[in-house]
Amino acid sequence: MKIAVSSEGRGMDGQISEHFRKCSEFVLVEADKDQVKSVEVIKNPYFESPVPGTLPDFIKKIGADVVITGGAGPMAIKAFEERDIKLVLGCKGNVSDAVSEYLRGTLRVGSNSCEH
Repeated sequence: MKIAVSSEGRGMDGQISEHFRKCSEFVLVEADKDQVKSVEVIKNPYFESPVPGTLPDFIKKIGADVVITGGAGPMAIKAFEERDIKLVLGCKGNVSDAVSEYLRGTLRVGSNSCEH
């Protein structure tokens, strides 16, 4: 399984971005069951000029099965669903903690931080 977490920077030590499209980077975590196997920080190629609809294809290209983020708009939610990528919305806090909790099945989520 590969998990992409929208981050405000600093990799696993960073904070989850409130909106996946406006994050500076994605922390791509490869995991097997509840074990983290590898971590890669990938700069958001659209950070300087976000273009609606481009990131779901980018996330698919880097091989992520799951995206953990604070929020996403309805068009993005639909685009992720169409690409069979699970979107976990309403997440806050530290990237590392969120990944660990997700793998254990204990990640608590709030409301989508950017319903528009």
